[in-house]
Amino acid sequence: MRFHDELTQDELIYTHLVRATDIDMGRHMNNVVYIRLLLDCFRAKELAFGAIKSIEAHYASPCLEGETLGVFCRREERAWPSIRRRQARRLAR
Repeated sequence: MRFHDELTQDELIYTHLVRATDIDMGRHMNNVVYIRLLLDCFRAKELAFGAIKSIEAHYASPCLEGETLGVFCRREERAWPSIRRRQARRLAR
């Protein structure tokens, strides 16, 4: 799946509100958090048996505290998770 592919609501696995603990020193979501969100699309059995051989991440723009992200997964021959912004809502400062 590429970033520009259309995803449906049926492919939405869960949403994630970017919290203060997700933020790094640059004041945006830490790259490790993106990977954790992607890995949460897989079952423990898939992870335990090495079904995931590699992950490729393309960061289009930083996510900030207070934004809501949609985590999608298209289950085909192979699972292709994707993270998208659900809305551009941010906490008031």
